[in-house]
Amino acid sequence: MPSVKSLLAVMLAFPLGVVAAVRITSLEISAGDTSTGNALRLHGPDARRQLLVTAKLADGSDRDFARRVKYETKPAGVVNVDATGFVIPIGDGTATITARSPEGAAGNLNVTVEKFRNTEPVNFPNQITPIFTKTGCNGGGCHGKSGGQNGFRLSLLGFEPAEDYEHLVKEARGRRLFPAAPDRSLLLLKGTAELPHGGGKRLDPKSDDYRLLVRWSLSSDRVRRLAAEGERAATVAMPGSPRINDVRWQAGWPVSSEPKLDLEAPELLLEIAPEWDILCRAAPRVADAWQTKVRQAMQSYMARGYVAADFAPTQEGGRRRPLYVLRRA
Repeated sequence: MPSVKSLLAVMLAFPLGVVAAVRITSLEISAGDTSTGNALRLHGPDARRQLLVTAKLADGSDRDFARRVKYETKPAGVVNVDATGFVIPIGDGTATITARSPEGAAGNLNVTVEKFRNTEPVNFPNQITPIFTKTGCNGGGCHGKSGGQNGFRLSLLGFEPAEDYEHLVKEARGRRLFPAAPDRSLLLLKGTAELPHGGGKRLDPKSDDYRLLVRWSLSSDRVRRLAAEGERAATVAMPGSPRINDVRWQAGWPVSSEPKLDLEAPELLLEIAPEWDILCRAAPRVADAWQTKVRQAMQSYMARGYVAADFAPTQEGGRRRPLYVLRRA
């Protein structure tokens, strides 16, 4: 067995910075699957992208250099890139992002920002619900449990976004949202811990998630009307749109077929289980099968250019049928 002294000698002979001694032959910069060739396109003010910077070393190995390089953007006024390689659009136009390593190697990526001033309405199921999942608000130990938490209930892991919408907009006399001043809404005051909150601070007022919640259509006439009149938020899918999965009822529970992964229509419908939190508690194996099949379908179609464009709950055969609308981007 080597002595402590001999091990120390080896460590001194090969310091932690030994990787830096290997010559960098090239530096590649990309934005993952979203970049085509050596170009990146960002659509709208909410677009975000993480850059990937790979150093090709002389010994044939690759290294992640995304946080070891310095970023430059020319011309200014199109995008901002922080020290970690996170890209945020700030105006329409085309620019070149350059990543430069401490050793002098450099890589370039062209980026184009389009429709920066065309602010699209925030989509609640696709943009707001995931925030609650990421922050843990709709988890089983918080507002996602059966009875909710302190009078506020969300569906477990966001599987019923239409119901979550109603809980936020209509319940408790609408006190959770303040359309005239969204940043003073109870939802945000508790999420940022400006008011006492049993779950602690879940949102940073400087984060993109916070800004998106503020911008969510709280001040629109439609949301004011929904809150005042109790209208149910719903959308109607294109008639005749193919369904990715078929649902039948067995022993009182909805069961999904295997998803069809070879459909090519411009709009597709993916059904998810109704009353998801009840299904998880009462029939966990059925719920697990649902989750696996829905995830498989989403991953397959999104890899082929589809996006979750809307949520369209319907009533068929006397049963509620929650449907995601997938459209080819």
